[in-house]
Amino acid sequence: MKLDSADSKVISKNGRALIYSNTSNKLILQSKTEKLGEIEEANAVVAAGLAKNGYIAASYASDEYQSVLNVYNTHFEKVFQWNCAQERISDIGLSKNGRNIVVTAVGAENAEIYTRIIIFNINSAEPKADLTYRGTLFLRVFFTDSNKIIAVGDNKAVVLDRNGDAVEELIYSEDSIIAVNADDAGNVLICHEEFGGSKTSVVRYAKSGKKTAQFTVDGTPDCFALSGGRIALSSGAEITVYSSTGNESKKYEAEHTVTELFWCSGTLYSVENGCIYKY
Repeated sequence: MKLDSADSKVISKNGRALIYSNTSNKLILQSKTEKLGEIEEANAVVAAGLAKNGYIAASYASDEYQSVLNVYNTHFEKVFQWNCAQERISDIGLSKNGRNIVVTAVGAENAEIYTRIIIFNINSAEPKADLTYRGTLFLRVFFTDSNKIIAVGDNKAVVLDRNGDAVEELIYSEDSIIAVNADDAGNVLICHEEFGGSKTSVVRYAKSGKKTAQFTVDGTPDCFALSGGRIALSSGAEITVYSSTGNESKKYEAEHTVTELFWCSGTLYSVENGCIYKY
């Protein structure tokens, strides 16, 4: 499959991959064997989301609105639209059935940045919840399989229920985020600097919204990967695997410097020196 843009992004869920680019107005849904369909928006896609059942969400800027949010069903029919006049949508999360949506919409007022976290059901254009966080730029948002919402920003992360009620909040230094990682179910890994970057705090939230692990490692790991109850970190040629509670379970010495880590069907793989290795 040839990609239309050099900056193409991929979101994978339940054996499907949604491919889009910030310089293209097209979104392509691909299975393991074939192209399932294509959506063409009015302008270049800014953010996108994919539900486990195949529902697709996409946002773009128009001449009239800062953000237009569209949701499509499995037949690529538009089932929801919301227009946002003031803020730019930075990320989108979909529940596993695609019927509940959460967006982070970023704006500025009086030289201060803020983010709205807005929750919708596709049956109504009126939000179920509309929360404003001043002084925080939210970068990622996830709608978990347990109907919890986990949003990660530049100085805090918040856990909400599907109605927008607060469950938990994690505070950290501004601009200290190193990596944010999530698996298909919505388990989320947050890594941020501590002590001026000499250490990294690794935090895991389960799809239930519960914080199951918070531990510190020396320096800044090069690569991060999360799958279910397992966390993998690498520094140079050393790979360490941790349990869902943050206990070290395995350690590997790679043949070369690790440039990427990923889990597939419960197995850990690395990219080293242009080759893929299995552990």
